[in-house]
Amino acid sequence: MRYLTRYLRWGLPMLMVALASTAQAQETVESALDERIEAFFNNIHLQEVTVRQALDDLLVDGPLAESDDRTKLIEEIEQITDKYGEMLAAELIETQRVGSDVVLLKYIYKCEDYPIVWRFSFYRRPTLDGTAESGKWNVISIRFDTRIEPEGF
Repeated sequence: MRYLTRYLRWGLPMLMVALASTAQAQETVESALDERIEAFFNNIHLQEVTVRQALDDLLVDGPLAESDDRTKLIEEIEQITDKYGEMLAAELIETQRVGSDVVLLKYIYKCEDYPIVWRFSFYRRPTLDGTAESGKWNVISIRFDTRIEPEGF
């Protein structure tokens, strides 16, 4: 009983602080990744830079930066306005963490004629000592389509 009382007095509050700190760090990472995606969407919507440059900015230093599929993706992005109308808004609709080094973000990209669902996967390579706190987040997957139904719907 004495151990339980001591745990409740000291251990439980420390555990709660640690969990809150972890949740706050995750929110910070997800918020930073969301800002990168929002900048990408703004660049392709406002056409202040070419689609190629907007994509290069998003993929910088990542494995997709030199991917053979990059040219095809650029062409598909350039066709969005013709197929679905002008972009009106983009909204983050789902965030999922897979372990500590993968984050999946899903957006609804609202166009005049039809919504598009974008999916981005980010990966952070762990450091040699097994920690990943100093690792840079790289886009490892981008895809978009018009399937707006939830999985299994």
